Formats: sequence, structure tokens, C-alpha cells
Amino acid sequence: MIKNTQSGLSEISNRDCSFIEQTHDLKFIGYAISYVQTVSELLLFKKFAKTKPITAKIEQEKGFLQLKQIGEAADVSWLCRGDLGVSAQIYDLN
Repeated sequence: MIKNTQSGLSEISNRDCSFIEQTHDLKFIGYAISYVQTVSELLLFKKFAKTKPITAKIEQEKGFLQLKQIGEAADVSWLCRGDLGVSAQIYDLN
């Protein structure tokens, strides 16, 4: 189990770029970005996806602490309470 990771996204992977390029012309497509921790991570995807809606999935405590900034930059924000609860250690798992 990986715990308390602080890795941040500094660039979009080639796989993500390819996926976005292949689906960008579909009118019904938007993108959900998992484990968003900072607004700068979200903006990497927004810039590449251009006019497509971006959903920020807040699943870690670091992202929750940046919720206002991320929420203002995202088209939609999801608080993923299961993952967030475990990463923020609000559950007693014993």
C-alpha cells in the first residue's frame, strides 16, 4: 500500500495526449482527471483539452486543501469521499 504520496503531475503523458487527440472531435466527450492535487496539474489538462469540460477528481488530502482553487479552475469537481477519507485518514480501519 502506498501511503502519503506527494507526487505531482508536471506533464501530460503520451498516452493521455493520444487519448485526448483521438476523442477531441466527439461532441459528447469531457475528461475526468483523477487525483488532482494542485490547480497547476488541472491547468495542464485544460490547456491541452481546449474547450472540452474537465472534471477534477479530489481523492487526496492535498487536493482537498486546494479545493477552492481547483474548483474555480475546473468545470466540475468531484469529492471522492471513499478515496479521500482513506488518504486523509478520517476512517478507523482497525
